[in-house]
Amino acid sequence: MVGSSDHRAQAGITACSRNESTEKIMARRQSLEGAAGYRGERRAIERRWLYRSALLSIPGQIVAQSCSLRDFTIQGAGVRLRGITLLPLNFELSFDGFRSVEPCRLIWRDGDFAGLIFLALVSYDRVNRSG
Repeated sequence: MVGSSDHRAQAGITACSRNESTEKIMARRQSLEGAAGYRGERRAIERRWLYRSALLSIPGQIVAQSCSLRDFTIQGAGVRLRGITLLPLNFELSFDGFRSVEPCRLIWRDGDFAGLIFLALVSYDRVNRSG
């Protein structure tokens, strides 16, 4: 029976280690939530919810594609693609009818929604003024 008590002691140490790591994860999550400004938000950078039109310039296409800007940070945005089936990794996004463009890279896509990063930081004021 010596072997079984050793096993229980090792299991107790393992359970304690798991609880400690869970506590560390929860503490980190709480600090990130606080940095973002409200509970449930994982981003450390402020995200603003916007519902406005934007235009995509896709390399090799003559016509600009319309999309909807859903949310925005200085580093990237979430867009609704409005039926665009093919989207390359690199493209340009315009908030002001192509008076200016922001080079972008596709990060994720889920059906008609996509996440992108800006290849240069974009200020919220610039996006807000262009509407």
